[in-house]
Amino acid sequence: MRKAAAFTLLVGALFPSLLAGGTGPLGGTRPTVVFADLRHGLAAGAGGIVRTIDGGRTWRRVSPLRTSALDVVASGTAFALVNGAVYRSADGRRWRLVSTPGLVALEAIDERRGYGLDGQGRLWRTLDGGSRWRRLPAPSRLQAVCATVAGAWIARGPLVWRRAGGGWRLALRARLYRGGERPSSELGCRGRAVWALVRRGV
Repeated sequence: MRKAAAFTLLVGALFPSLLAGGTGPLGGTRPTVVFADLRHGLAAGAGGIVRTIDGGRTWRRVSPLRTSALDVVASGTAFALVNGAVYRSADGRRWRLVSTPGLVALEAIDERRGYGLDGQGRLWRTLDGGSRWRRLPAPSRLQAVCATVAGAWIARGPLVWRRAGGGWRLALRARLYRGGERPSSELGCRGRAVWALVRRGV
């Protein structure tokens, strides 16, 4: 988390326009930094997409796409959301439109499989690299999704569910102080491990 934040600040210093835009938990243009390996990474936001091939020492702008979400898998294949449309790149430089499902959040597992959330918090899944999406039965008004080859998790406020068989099983109910606005949640995961950030306005 600290490394990603440091890269976000570094990229923002090099490309100030990348940091422009909203910071909403869903559908905003908050800057995102992702790495396929120790050398190859991408960063994106309202100002477009930049790429590094030397571990973050230097960055080069590769696309003007105003990106609200970005993900990359181990092979280097990357996915980006632009106004609800899914773009795909095999090398991080050349991007092509693959579908327009109206998503606001995107989570890739590999080159073919991934999950997404639409503006109403409904869960969608692709099995063909983002070309087609199918809505999945899941709790309503979701705010976050995270997935790896080992598992998948979804969240709404203080509640986190884990993929179990063909459905979802409640895995966490976070305890919150009373008062404040409706809580929002974010998820991170690696392998079988998952962590949740639950926030509430004051």
